[in-house]
Amino acid sequence: MADRMGQVDVAIQSLEQAYGPWREHASIGLKVGVVMFVTCVPKVWPSVSDVWRLCLPSASRIGRASFRSSREMVPQHIFRVLVEAGRREPAIALARARGWLRDKGDYCRASDLPVSGETGGLLAMMLEPDRADCLMLLGERIADDGLARLGRLMLRDRAERSPRPEIRAQAEWVLRYRLPDHEVPKLSESLNVAGWQLQNRKNRPTEALAAYTRAIAADPAFSWPYNNIGRLYMSQNDDAQALSWFTKALEINPRHLRAQFHQGFAAARLGRYDEAFAAYNRVLTMNPTDAHAHAHVGWLLLKIGRQTEGLRELQVAVQLEPGLDDARRFLDAQYGRDARRGPTPFSAR
Repeated sequence: MADRMGQVDVAIQSLEQAYGPWREHASIGLKVGVVMFVTCVPKVWPSVSDVWRLCLPSASRIGRASFRSSREMVPQHIFRVLVEAGRREPAIALARARGWLRDKGDYCRASDLPVSGETGGLLAMMLEPDRADCLMLLGERIADDGLARLGRLMLRDRAERSPRPEIRAQAEWVLRYRLPDHEVPKLSESLNVAGWQLQNRKNRPTEALAAYTRAIAADPAFSWPYNNIGRLYMSQNDDAQALSWFTKALEINPRHLRAQFHQGFAAARLGRYDEAFAAYNRVLTMNPTDAHAHAHVGWLLLKIGRQTEGLRELQVAVQLEPGLDDARRFLDAQYGRDARRGPTPFSAR
């Protein structure tokens, strides 16, 4: 809780008391090893030799890995708190004390480290920046989980220090259109995450709205909770309220790509097609390869009778994302199914 409130020293002091005794971690490793052994035996029985040759070594290896992973769980949390707070030297000292450091190691690929991919990526960022491009996907995934601060830290590092131009360009794009344009206070970030969990995992919309409102109070320039309030109202079919909140999010941050998409969706549901087209066009200006935006534009064009243009947009959408089943089925019904599963009019038959 101290970490979520941005109280770094209190968080570290509390976590340092939470390592747990050696026997607790050993017990976890033993339990995992036993489960793996019991799972393996029926697969090789009645070959006793395979039990000893395959099951026992596998269970022992997985049990030891679980033991190491359990021992490093709390230190990894402390390490992330230190890195996010900009305390580089204490973070490296902790990693050294825990035996995580390697001589010229590729931390993005090190299979012998008893730590998560996230920790490996952060070690690479600090110690081997020329081999830290795993931060690109890690940063994007962490940001999608609501951790804007850590995601922004990782992506800014790649935008500035990656040796590959394509990675630098990709990181810059994500920073521009998917991340806040400023350093969000920890409390605001945490309240937004809490609101999302209350809304989507606990189905408690009233409490979710309260959390989002507090996140906005903690940082009025953070557009994510505005967007999430819009999504909450949209889930309740209150599209007018939803559109209002998406518009507020874009007033705060005009480059908030997802708020822009949601604005188009809510406007379309309200029958305000000109606004919906304008919103989707702004999405496609930011990301011309957004298959879902092309598909939504296609459906809107069909709805207002612009058949040729609508079909063309659906074809583009399916080319970009073959998994858009509704669009593909509609195109198949119009042109006949392509055995190679390509978008029909553009396929050579």
